Amino acid sequence: MPTKKPTAQKAKKRSNKGVRVNAPGGKFLSLKRNRATGRVRKNMDMDAAKLAAVKQILGATTETEAVERAFDEIIFEHKVTAGLERLAETGGLPNVDPDA
Repeated sequence: MPTKKPTAQKAKKRSNKGVRVNAPGGKFLSLKRNRATGRVRKNMDMDAAKLAAVKQILGATTETEAVERAFDEIIFEHKVTAGLERLAETGGLPNVDPDA
């Protein structure tokens, strides 16, 4: 009976198309992303009426544009709020006489 020679295991080629992200429960998620644009493809379950309303309010032509613009609005709102909080912490603006 011929004996088998031990073969070196080939190293598995790792794909550089994903990012490992910590998820609840100690699990890892692999998010596929486009390195050129930094975009991530997501599959989401959301309220269709809310999505349609946001699309109409923002005047978006696609659902993706509506979500992107909604994200932009939330990020902008957060920055403005944080700036106003920092301004309040420093004592705010000086009183200005509107009749002057």
